[in-house]
Amino acid sequence: MNRPTIIVASQGAGKSLNAPKLLESLGCTSIVEEWNGQTPLSAGELAFTNAEVESHASFRVMTLEQALSLSPRAAN
Repeated sequence: MNRPTIIVASQGAGKSLNAPKLLESLGCTSIVEEWNGQTPLSAGELAFTNAEVESHASFRVMTLEQALSLSPRAAN
């Protein structure tokens, strides 16, 4: 299963609006809204935050723009 994915963007940028499409295009299985940066994430989870996150081998971190570029069906 996929390692967790964290999408970082400011509040109001469209993370929640695009969540279902990003979930599918990134191969994730569930969504964690407003992830606090402390709660452990499980394989396949897609977490959204507006806090800075350092890269880590156990999860992948991308900006909303990076994630949207991988999802041709997402709203811009």
